[in-house]
Amino acid sequence: MKLPFEEWTIEKRFSRNVSKLFNEAFICYKGAAYRASLLFSYLGFLTIIKEIIIKSNKATSIPQGRWDDIWKEYSMKMRTRKMNFMPLQMIRDLRFPMT
Repeated sequence: MKLPFEEWTIEKRFSRNVSKLFNEAFICYKGAAYRASLLFSYLGFLTIIKEIIIKSNKATSIPQGRWDDIWKEYSMKMRTRKMNFMPLQMIRDLRFPMT
């Protein structure tokens, strides 16, 4: 049985990363793991926002030099932090909280 939200995500044809996160959310929801489902849904929506920002064009009020600096700074952070693995670390932290 497909959930209405599941059908909506199929219609929207999100990126592979977003689809994986939402699919995990559906699996968790169907298994009554509601907190995990909420977490994966939240990460899916954040990934959508991140992708929209990355694909956006420069605002006319920002000078080109400043825009280039922003992208250089972003690229450096992506390489040093390995942002693609950040959600997995967040999940590990939630499962094994420091007391």
